[in-house]
Amino acid sequence: MSLTSSNSIKDPGFVNSKIERLIGEEVYARSNFQKYQKLTEREIEVLTLIAKGLTNISISERLFISIETVKSYRKILKKKTECRNTVELVIFAQAFDLI
Repeated sequence: MSLTSSNSIKDPGFVNSKIERLIGEEVYARSNFQKYQKLTEREIEVLTLIAKGLTNISISERLFISIETVKSYRKILKKKTECRNTVELVIFAQAFDLI
C-alpha cells in the first residue's frame, strides 16, 4: 500500500505524529496477536460490546446471559489479554478493529 498526496503539508509535525501513532498501533497489534488468537468467538463478542461502551446489564440483555456471566467474561478477558482495566480492553479491541 502506498500513500500519495498532492496537497502541501502545512504542519509536518502533525503528520509525523499521525504516522508515529499508526506505527505504534501496528506494533501493539503484532505484539498482542497471539493473545487475540486465544480468545473465543464469544469472548470477542463480549469484548466488542465492552469496547463499544455497553454496560454489563446491556451486554447481558443483548447476549441473553446473566450479569454475573458478563462479569466473568470481563475477568477472563483481562487475564487473557493482560489488560488491567476497561480502558486497556478498549485499546486492545481497537487494535484488532473490533470497534
